[in-house]
Amino acid sequence: MKAFTRILVLFMLALALVPACVAENQPEVSVIDESGITAVSPDQIELVFNVKYTAADRAKLAVVPFSKEDLIAARNQNFVLVAGYPITLAEMHAAKTFINEDYDEFIRYLTEPLAKEPVGVRWFLIRKGLLSWSEHAPYAEQSALVPHGEQIPPTRDIVFATLALYLTTGERMLGNRMASSSDLSPAYGRTFVGLSGNKVFIDFEPNDEGHLGMGVLTTIEP
Repeated sequence: MKAFTRILVLFMLALALVPACVAENQPEVSVIDESGITAVSPDQIELVFNVKYTAADRAKLAVVPFSKEDLIAARNQNFVLVAGYPITLAEMHAAKTFINEDYDEFIRYLTEPLAKEPVGVRWFLIRKGLLSWSEHAPYAEQSALVPHGEQIPPTRDIVFATLALYLTTGERMLGNRMASSSDLSPAYGRTFVGLSGNKVFIDFEPNDEGHLGMGVLTTIEP
């Protein structure tokens, strides 16, 4: 009888641990759902990019590092919440995930170091549209418009988020506009990203002067 009791107690303890183990590698869906923000989940990222998170990566994404109030505020400012994955621009291009036309002027970035830098494994918020008044302004003026606590993202994050949102929801994050990035190539100038048809393209602005239809969007990091 004592042996049976011990087995029963161990079984109940093991059963009690199951939800905690499951929750360890699952994102807090409730805080996302309760906030009403548009989000691209790890499962969706795996599907559209044909990738697989490691257990360690899943553990990093198990907790959403923003409060419900932060997410509601971000939703009201037209942000989307994205789960990052360690994929590079070169890998996205090779996988033909709707990136770039096959013209030489649009694929110069593949020779740049920025094409080899992976997107970080973390949750991040990124605007779906350009900052007001940032269009057609020089980069220095665009940078001055960035709100406190936000930053202009690198090319890889803009491309990754644009593709993730488009391939999961059909929503065009940049519309028919282009976004300058924080990346500056010594050879070609500042990179910018656009969405033409169903393809993301990357090009360079050599003088940081800005052009009609080109502005900046911003990210909020944990």
